[in-house]
Amino acid sequence: MATNGHTNSHTNGNGTAKRPIRVAGASGGFTDRQRAIHSLAQCDVDVIVGDWMSECTMSWHGAAKSAILAKGDTEQRPGLYDPSFRANLTPALPLLAEKGIKLAVNAGASDTEMLAKAVEEAIKDAGLSDKLKVAWIQGDEVLDVVNKLLKQGEKFENICFGGELKDWGFEPVAAQ
Repeated sequence: MATNGHTNSHTNGNGTAKRPIRVAGASGGFTDRQRAIHSLAQCDVDVIVGDWMSECTMSWHGAAKSAILAKGDTEQRPGLYDPSFRANLTPALPLLAEKGIKLAVNAGASDTEMLAKAVEEAIKDAGLSDKLKVAWIQGDEVLDVVNKLLKQGEKFENICFGGELKDWGFEPVAAQ
């Protein structure tokens, strides 16, 4: 076997060997393979990272959220996150729990908190609440900030073809 002279073994301060963290990557969405997390969880990995947020998905959910907020109908609205994520995650839950695999994904779109609650529900339905925990973050929705800056005269020049956002001819519906 060829080698570059490096090994994958490292030692702790007490001299015991430890191995590198094994990270696998998945992507998903309504056009992608729906068993990626489950397939990767069958491998010898420590962490699976994934991204379910395409530009299409972000625009779609951002426009839907803007329309819902404009109507004021926030009580009975659907979760504005990638609907395929839960279907992709659910079959993998037992393996994630059994093997202690961590999962970190960008799948919340315009509803990170609602997705976190849906994942908690899926974990509960699978009887794994004592083995799996859910954490989530928010903060990438900046449409309010963009609109405020536009009112203050910010140009938001397009770096590809020049021109300013105000001359685009459309109302922004999402900004991340």
